[in-house]
Amino acid sequence: MHFRFLLPILFTVFLPSLRAQSPEPREFTMVANGDTTVMKRYVMCIYLRGEKAADFDKDALAKLQTAHLGHIDSLAAKGHVLVAGPFGDNGDKRGILILDAGDIVAAKPWVEADPMVKAGRLTFELHPWWTAKQGSFR
Repeated sequence: MHFRFLLPILFTVFLPSLRAQSPEPREFTMVANGDTTVMKRYVMCIYLRGEKAADFDKDALAKLQTAHLGHIDSLAAKGHVLVAGPFGDNGDKRGILILDAGDIVAAKPWVEADPMVKAGRLTFELHPWWTAKQGSFR
């Protein structure tokens, strides 16, 4: 399917015109070479090491981690989290969430309620993120 190689180029052409519209649509359809792709916007959360990352003893950290995972599980059960996981390099970027949210404003309270964020062990960045709806994401 050679269309997949054209996807980044076509996406670059169509995205600026989508940004000019108000309000921005959450999905759009691209047709090229007989292939149709529906693109959908999600929100990517990048967890970052917080200012209080080193302020927890082993027991407190274990409790906090349990609460953090419970929070993510709760969001996933509601259909808000599609992908979640840590990075494996122990850098300042700690992990990601892909959130099925209409926009950053809708996603922000979900992430702010994370016990790790509330405790200052993590902070975060939120970014709009697009992918083909027919792919792994629905």
